[in-house]
Amino acid sequence: MIRLTLLDPQKNTPLKNWDFQSESIIKIGRSPDNQVVLSDSLVSRYHLELHKIPKSQSGNIWRLVSQGTNGTFVNGVLMSQGIISDGFLIQLARGGPILKFQIQVPSVANAPQQCCSRSGDNPPGNLFCIYCGKPVKVERSIRQYQVLRILGQGGMGTTYLAWDSDRNSLQVGASPAAGLVVLKEMNADMAQIRKAQELFEREARALKSLNHSGIPKFFD
Repeated sequence: MIRLTLLDPQKNTPLKNWDFQSESIIKIGRSPDNQVVLSDSLVSRYHLELHKIPKSQSGNIWRLVSQGTNGTFVNGVLMSQGIISDGFLIQLARGGPILKFQIQVPSVANAPQQCCSRSGDNPPGNLFCIYCGKPVKVERSIRQYQVLRILGQGGMGTTYLAWDSDRNSLQVGASPAAGLVVLKEMNADMAQIRKAQELFEREARALKSLNHSGIPKFFD
């Protein structure tokens, strides 16, 4: 199920939800014949569409196609079209309404998982559970990396603090913190631009050649 949530621009709290069970295209705009109607002067009549990509491995990959005169911003970055992921924020025009995009799979296996039954007893701000040693809160997963929080966002991509469960399991008796990594993911819009991909890969190669205690060690 796809859920779009209109957020209060000041408090960032939900104002209204739209749920979609089986639609392959979701149309958003000011015109009343859209599935999501937003009566804001900055929003175009047919501002954007969300297209479900058929035959994707997970079955839950969506592409955003912007058609609005004032543009569409995904996580603060202007996007004409690109892949969007669970939890992304879609703003229809700079200063316009903000929608939160969520993929909700009605399955116990995919429900937000707690590290253990005592996860709520951890001190505030703890990255790892003092009882089981696993991350207290995981925002999302990218391959084997469990995203713990955002470190920074820029025009090229987003940098996360993440935990590599595979890397940690190889170090017998090591602290869970030994599996902490810095993970950088290209913004969906930039990933569609060949030159941006080349710059991203060049940055990775340059980082791989550096060896300094103050610079994260490249390994993947």
